[in-house]
Formats: sequence, structure tokens, C-alpha cells
Amino acid sequence: MSGVDRILEPSEDVVAIYHQAKYQVFLKLQTDQLAYRDMMCHSY
Repeated sequence: MSGVDRILEPSEDVVAIYHQAKYQVFLKLQTDQLAYRDMMCHSY
């Protein structure tokens, strides 16, 4: 077996940016779902 050349650690900034973007997507999906529900409740 070979030895470890180097260990790469993830950048905390990149992870935080990723999770912030993911949360923004979640909020958009939630808002859209409420709008769809409203459309369907008023369709009949």
C-alpha cells in the first residue's frame, strides 16, 4: 500500500454557500406549492 500524499479538507465557505443556495431553493419550492394549492382551491 502507498502512503498518504496529502489530505484535502473541504472549504467551509464553499459548504456554507452550497447550503444557503439549497435553502433558497427550498423556500422557493414552498412558496410555489402554496400558490399551486391556492390555484387548485379556487378552480371549482
